[in-house]
Amino acid sequence: MENLDPNTTPTYYPDIDGVEADLKDPSYGIPLSRSKSKRKSLPPQSQGLNGLKQPVTKKAKVNRCSECLQDLDHGSGLHFYLGHPADSVEEVIAITHESLTLELCLDPEDIMEDPRQYYRMTDFQFYDRNGHLVPLDRGVIENDKDVMFSGYLKVVTDDSPLVENGVAVFDGGPLEQWWAYGFEEGSRLTIGVSTESGHYCLTAPSEHYKPLFQEVLFKGHLAKLVVEFLALCNQNRIPMDYEDLLASLEGESHPELPYPVNEDALIRHADFILSQVQSFEEAADSFEEIFMMNSECIAALIERAGLRPKSIRKMVRPNKVASVVKKLVLSKATTTPLVRSVFERLFGAQFADEDVSQKTQRKRRCQVCEACTSADCGTCSNCKNMIKFGGTGKGKQACDKRICQNRVEILAEDVEAIASEEDATTIFTEKASAKHTHNNKTTIRKKTKNKIEFIGAGKEIRNRSYFSEVKVNGEIYRSGDFALFVVPETRSGYSLQIRRIDHVFQSKNGSINNAHVQWFQRSEDTCLGDFGRKGEIFQVLYCEDVNLDDLHGKIDVDFWHFPQNMLDIGGTEDALVQPPTSDFYYRMRYEGELARFEAAIPVEKGKDPDAIETCLICPWREKIDGKSILQALNPVDEEPDEKGRYVFKCLNVFGATLQLDEAVFIKPTEVKATREKVDSIDKRFLDETKYPEYYRKTGHVKGSNVNTPRPFNVGIIEEISSQDHEGLKKVKVLVRRLYRPEDTHMKDYEVLATDYNLLYWSDDFNTVDGSNIQGKCVVRPESVDTAHRHGFYYTMTYNRSKKTFEELSPRAELYGKIKGKGKGKSSVKSSAGTEVHKEGTINTECKVRPLRCLDVFAGCGGLSHGLHEAGIAQTDWAIEVYEPAAKAFKANNPDAVVFTDDCNLLLKKIVDGEKFNDKKQPLPRKGEVEMLIGGPPCQGYSGMNRFSHGVYSSLKNSLVSSYLSYLDYFRPKYFVLENVRNFASFQKSAVLRLCQSVILQMGYSCTFAVLQCGSYGVPQTRRRLILLASAPGYELPEFPEPQHVFTNTPLSVQIDNTVYKSNIRWTDSAPFRTVTVNDTTSDLPPIQSGQQDLIMRYEDEPQSPFQRQMRAHAEELRDHICKKLVPVVEARMTFIPTEPGADWRCLPNIVIKLKDGTFSEKLEYPFEDFKQGRSKVGAKRGVCTCLNGAPTKKCDPNAKQTNNTLIPWCLPHTSNRHKHWAGLYGRLESEGYFSTTVTNPEPMGKQGRVLHPEQHRVVSVRECARSQGFPDSYVFVGNLIEKHRQVGNAVPPPLGRHLGLEIRKALTQSKSYLSRKVDPKS
Repeated sequence: MENLDPNTTPTYYPDIDGVEADLKDPSYGIPLSRSKSKRKSLPPQSQGLNGLKQPVTKKAKVNRCSECLQDLDHGSGLHFYLGHPADSVEEVIAITHESLTLELCLDPEDIMEDPRQYYRMTDFQFYDRNGHLVPLDRGVIENDKDVMFSGYLKVVTDDSPLVENGVAVFDGGPLEQWWAYGFEEGSRLTIGVSTESGHYCLTAPSEHYKPLFQEVLFKGHLAKLVVEFLALCNQNRIPMDYEDLLASLEGESHPELPYPVNEDALIRHADFILSQVQSFEEAADSFEEIFMMNSECIAALIERAGLRPKSIRKMVRPNKVASVVKKLVLSKATTTPLVRSVFERLFGAQFADEDVSQKTQRKRRCQVCEACTSADCGTCSNCKNMIKFGGTGKGKQACDKRICQNRVEILAEDVEAIASEEDATTIFTEKASAKHTHNNKTTIRKKTKNKIEFIGAGKEIRNRSYFSEVKVNGEIYRSGDFALFVVPETRSGYSLQIRRIDHVFQSKNGSINNAHVQWFQRSEDTCLGDFGRKGEIFQVLYCEDVNLDDLHGKIDVDFWHFPQNMLDIGGTEDALVQPPTSDFYYRMRYEGELARFEAAIPVEKGKDPDAIETCLICPWREKIDGKSILQALNPVDEEPDEKGRYVFKCLNVFGATLQLDEAVFIKPTEVKATREKVDSIDKRFLDETKYPEYYRKTGHVKGSNVNTPRPFNVGIIEEISSQDHEGLKKVKVLVRRLYRPEDTHMKDYEVLATDYNLLYWSDDFNTVDGSNIQGKCVVRPESVDTAHRHGFYYTMTYNRSKKTFEELSPRAELYGKIKGKGKGKSSVKSSAGTEVHKEGTINTECKVRPLRCLDVFAGCGGLSHGLHEAGIAQTDWAIEVYEPAAKAFKANNPDAVVFTDDCNLLLKKIVDGEKFNDKKQPLPRKGEVEMLIGGPPCQGYSGMNRFSHGVYSSLKNSLVSSYLSYLDYFRPKYFVLENVRNFASFQKSAVLRLCQSVILQMGYSCTFAVLQCGSYGVPQTRRRLILLASAPGYELPEFPEPQHVFTNTPLSVQIDNTVYKSNIRWTDSAPFRTVTVNDTTSDLPPIQSGQQDLIMRYEDEPQSPFQRQMRAHAEELRDHICKKLVPVVEARMTFIPTEPGADWRCLPNIVIKLKDGTFSEKLEYPFEDFKQGRSKVGAKRGVCTCLNGAPTKKCDPNAKQTNNTLIPWCLPHTSNRHKHWAGLYGRLESEGYFSTTVTNPEPMGKQGRVLHPEQHRVVSVRECARSQGFPDSYVFVGNLIEKHRQVGNAVPPPLGRHLGLEIRKALTQSKSYLSRKVDPKS
């Protein structure tokens, strides 16, 4: 039952500034008990720095009524009490009338605490001592002003609005509080008031009082809608997004209220709504889940409204009229033993079958003992602090005489149990420390020289004598032994590091005694930190010569072999294989800069003593070092030419060998780009009276490509030269320049229509530095096959000096055919052709059988679709609990089995050996799943979620452990985890490191990186963390290099104090030009706001290669639909200029006629803005008292203005704290890119830049789908909001495609794949 006791002490949260306000904010509408304490007014001056008195900016003086606080100078909103009802009596007489007597079955304990009865009241009015009608939500009651009422009292069961059978009452009160209840689904919202004599449920106001009560009722109606939305989302396991909340409010209305239900109303009444949500949730029983105030949409609403979470105060309500709150039970994570053993450190309380009872801090009473059943004494210090006894309510402590003795005993037992557990942990830790003496890296002082004695006769090679054994301080060391070496630390002296001795040697004169050692790294020194296994070390591909005087002592290290039955033990207790009992063990190698774990190179202890200088790491080091060496190879002549240069035939760049006449990428620094600057001041908006918010704009434009780099230049190597015979000094390359369309004199719309891989032959040559060569590409005439990931074609020659296009020369036509290349029919067509070319075409010589794939948290199938395009995956199973998304997945993958079951319940059935789910769908079996992909719900890790430590977020986050349990059970060849970028930093990277720890314990190789989706062919900025893993015997893929240039965004991940990057080299440029908004949407027909025609015809031909790709298999246009918004929002969109950077700050402050026939209102600026000052003409810029710089920074609820202004009042109200809300009501730039596509495009959403570049509407579903890279033939299911959700939650298919190409490449290079000689057709 909800705790609706009006005597319950309400919880107060102090303001963030720690300063008590002069007046409680009446805008909260919080029904509080009347406080009799005297309030201290703030002094006219406050102490500033160094004790100097600083003047406080004065508020605009308003002549207010001393009782109801209403503005007396503007009487239009002032209503007067017209008199008492006929035959009315006083309240105490009315409630004793025999017609109001009703026997209620109430709890005796409730009657003991509150003997007051409940009544209905209709035809009511509330007024003050001066005869002014008083709204309940303006803070009059909370500020100790007497509010009286009149009306007709009826029995609580009579909800008729008629006055018949009612008892007339006058001067009832004064009111102590007002309250609301009935927020559960199916319940009726009721507003009520309480006096010393009774509780009154309000039925209907008098006609005269109705305008004042309607807004109160509307606030309650909004709060009810929000509570119902949050409860529904939680029940159906749907993310609680702010955009989805707004979508759920669309079309909602109250039959008796004229106010529109929209975002403006939501923000305007956010303080009241939040107080209701908090009060509703805190009234739940201790066993019920707390999830509403922790949700993402509530965090976003708090931010939008400019509220401080700690200042939100709850509402108290009488308990007797409460309804039963439905308990929402969510399934807990089903985990395998291996996953559970690691993840329970972080999410232990979230796992299924846990025997530990969940205790909450709110359940502090047994409700049985004498102390619990007694009333508050009213005399102790804690009671005096309660509001009902005249205190401030900030103490939040129970009555001293009501301390539950049973609860005290329980807490004492808990403390003893915890102490016992700590003692046991201490004993275990001491035993473990005794076993692993050298587990921890120890900081020591460097000791004196060792006593070194070589054993046997040495073998001399190049001034060195090599030995098979050496005795150091009396202990013999041989090749293959592991030892601790003293290594200097930069800050803390010396430390002991683990090295493997490969061989020992002595200089010819015996002055230097060295050992060649291979590096190993402790788990805690990797990105795993403290989340690795005790005693595990990792091989590092680095070796060096060290002095034997630095040898500290021998340790025992074993190689931990992978079990042969890895697939069979998956998901069982046998997977908890114990490592060797030696001091340390290893089986993986680690590449520190990339946070990359792969199978170690096995080295045996019993090395042949005659095999000297055969370090296994040295060849790897040479290979790695060779990738960073720029060197010209194979000199043509032994002597330099007349210019003093040596000419060569080949060039080594990043480990690849480039030859003469091959095409290469060149850094675009050779030809600098020219960019136009955006003018930050537009003279049209200099009139601050008409455009009062334009002064907030700066020159920065969100979503602009002004600073986007140019793609690589492309050239053909004609000559390679160097200043020395070794080819290392001043390497220069002469290249034939090939021009891109944007490098010519073509106009922008002409460039838009050309293919991304189109070039023009030329007879221009440039000499470039060898370091600017970035890699190899393939360039051929159009008649030659360019089935290559970086394949380009040309059709004409460009004469730069004449600015003309000419026919190809014989040399150009023969290029690529001389060496017998180019046989077969071309797969490339020009922009006028019908066949579509995609950059990154799959090499047909490397065909592989697609891996059978299971997609968990599949959504509508974006990641699966991309992997299908890469030819690496065939999704046979998908799990998606959100039914519209599941139907969309099925529509696009008809052969797949799509489960709408809870993933935890489904995994439990699979582990239990069941063959079918409850819907008789066949379940995947062990050995069938070859690839596992998925993105666990990301809302728990979202930067929007400020309350990520709540139970709800922990549960959502624990789905990661469920996903890893799928990996443990099925043990597929490849594994992909996709999530938001914040996943890497969530809880100080604990979840990411736990994921890696689990994967490594399974024996999988793994790595992670943050990728920018815009770099792979979609016109939006969207950073995603990708974690890749591969089974033993299969190569771990690398991350794909960017394919399209995109604006620079940080992609590194910092864990503790170390920054990790990926293997990506192309960080400043890419092979192809960026994809713009114009590339994406310019061919779509114009539509009006609210367009709902699901199927349309294309009116124009595709105008860009991206559009040709999107329309390749679509005959008709689907889902080019957009949201219908309220008239004032549509008016705002109309006044947003169609130019880059335009947003709400460009709105005029004028009165216009709206579509519904009503008129907008002008926004008033009656207050000072301490931070922004005044305008150039001396006008004020503040819309609320909180902006005047006073120490309290308190909002005046009477300063709130109508939501019918073109400039939304809430934006200038909080702009100073939120970077001026740049981008809200923002237009997309035609030559720019989309912001991250969200699940519901809202002009005032988190990504508010959702207006079409030219049309006065928000972007359509199809435009959002194209921004994600979904082809027009892709089907989405459901209503408009459900389709937006499917698109916004998806992984862009182009990103999945390029990931799939890298997985495909790794698969074909894997030992297991090559040893099995897989038939491509099998």
